[in-house]
Amino acid sequence: MTLALLLLETTLFSGWHVAGQMTLTTNQASTNSDQGMEVSLIGSPNTSEGNVHIGNLPVCDDDWDLVDANVTCRMLGFPGAISWTFGSKFGNVPENFLMSHVNCSGQEDSLLDCPHQDGDDCDSCMAAGVVCDSEYKFELRGGSGLHNGNLFFGNRPICDNNWDIKDAKVA
Repeated sequence: MTLALLLLETTLFSGWHVAGQMTLTTNQASTNSDQGMEVSLIGSPNTSEGNVHIGNLPVCDDDWDLVDANVTCRMLGFPGAISWTFGSKFGNVPENFLMSHVNCSGQEDSLLDCPHQDGDDCDSCMAAGVVCDSEYKFELRGGSGLHNGNLFFGNRPICDNNWDIKDAKVA
């Protein structure tokens, strides 16, 4: 049951906005991917960790690693992963898996873009999981050096509405 829909279009400082959407549900964090399938973390009271589900189906831990976990956490709006888990660390899951043998390169925007197999050979004790880094950071991307570029907060771009030199100095 959804407790709140948190629209991350929050004013941070004098007109800064972070665009994106995250749904917070009981013991679950999720987001809608561009392919239309919801990605969720299930089984932990902390919304930044849990077994990974896509479209309500778990992801198998065969070949699961930190690269795959980073793609998952970025999909959910976190800056990245602290660690990955296997063996259904956050509780057993249904035996109908969406995918297994996920092999992300780290450049993907979605787990669905990563090479993978169907989840035929997995058991309820084989869910892949993540512990996402919930410490959001400011960073510059796409510039020609360390001191210029587009400003991101928590892996989301900052909108430039009402942006001025005062905002730039704070950033």
